[in-house]
Amino acid sequence: YCREKEIKWVEDPSNRNEYYLRPRLRKSREVLEAEGLTSKRLATTAARLARAREALEQMTDACYEAYVESGEEALRCDYGAWKKQSEEIRVRLMIKMIGALRMDAEYAPRMERVEALCDDLYVAEKFRGRTLAGLKFFVSKDAKDIVIEYEA
Repeated sequence: YCREKEIKWVEDPSNRNEYYLRPRLRKSREVLEAEGLTSKRLATTAARLARAREALEQMTDACYEAYVESGEEALRCDYGAWKKQSEEIRVRLMIKMIGALRMDAEYAPRMERVEALCDDLYVAEKFRGRTLAGLKFFVSKDAKDIVIEYEA
């Protein structure tokens, strides 16, 4: 554009310095496009992922409304209904419950820890309880609810 319009420009040396991400991505773009991973294909994939994310969020919100009971100090989630959901919805629902109690938190717990908590809750015959993100997680004595409350 500058050449065509006879405009002077300055070359930024960081555009060639592979210490920075942008030049490395530019360099890898040719290889990726040769393999069929074009900008258009990436944009289409991103749009599809956004559509799937929206559907998952709607499903999670519906489960939260149907199965979670909110109190001042704790949340209760129907354990049987939670277990019937797909793994992705179980994890997303757990994240949503944690977020509801920890709105003041600067960051969410690591996904690996939430997934491990969900795995243990799902497979354990008698879940002994766990703490995460300043919260206690346990199953009610009658085994009907997952209970989440603040740590003492």
